[in-house]
Amino acid sequence: MEAGLAALDGRLDQAGDLYPVAIDAWRTLNGNLDVVLTELELVHLLGSDHSAAAGGEEAKYIFTQLGAVPYLAKLEVD
Repeated sequence: MEAGLAALDGRLDQAGDLYPVAIDAWRTLNGNLDVVLTELELVHLLGSDHSAAAGGEEAKYIFTQLGAVPYLAKLEVD
């Protein structure tokens, strides 16, 4: 949540530092859906070119496996 608020507040460098921490926390909790939704938010707010985004590759992979076409489209648009 803090990462998203930082991004919305224009503190993109801080958000870029916070998103990986949040994603790792979700991984530790085996929150796979939360991992990819957080990555989707990261790409949406910071852009797929941001160094923290890694192009949304993990989200793309999981959404593809799930056949989640609307989420894949959102990744492509953002």
